[in-house]
Amino acid sequence: MAINKAKRARREREEVKINLIKSQELEETTPPVPTTLTLTTPAIPAIPATKPPKTERQMEDINHRYLELDNSHQAANAYHELHPGSIKEIINRSHQLEELREFNFLRKKLELESSKTASIPASIETAMCSMRRQQNSDPDWEGAGVHHARKIRQLAAFVILHQRLPEENHGKLTVHSCMLDNMGFLKAITDWIATVRVGKVMFSLL
Repeated sequence: MAINKAKRARREREEVKINLIKSQELEETTPPVPTTLTLTTPAIPAIPATKPPKTERQMEDINHRYLELDNSHQAANAYHELHPGSIKEIINRSHQLEELREFNFLRKKLELESSKTASIPASIETAMCSMRRQQNSDPDWEGAGVHHARKIRQLAAFVILHQRLPEENHGKLTVHSCMLDNMGFLKAITDWIATVRVGKVMFSLL
């Protein structure tokens, strides 16, 4: 009887020991449970800022710049009517004046609009027209519209400074030359940029 009690006690101690070992192994294989719980809240989308309306002084400045370029168009047109050239030169002058009128109209339109496109230069808006966009597989190709817009910016700067369109040289390997090859044209643009006050519409020299 005493022997059976001793065996039973020994068996119970071994079972307790085995259970203790198993519980320790289970604790080692179980990943620790974090004691703190962090809650992440979704980011609140930023509210777009509304563009303030144009002040009276800004409107006067815009109208002044519009009239300045418009008067330059009329002076340039009158100058070339008094100094007629060949048929080819007359066609080129008419085309340039038409481009300047389109540029001036788009610039005023974009400046007066209270939308995100108001800060886009009129020349870039002109380049984005569907009639001037051309498809090309090269991703780095700037397109004919951008080149056209750059010429309009340079032409407008020259007209404001000299009140006339730049003279073009035909023949003697100058028909296909770039406008920037004309040193007088380059100097006119540089002098005009040096006199522009802060905040005035800039015609970038690219």
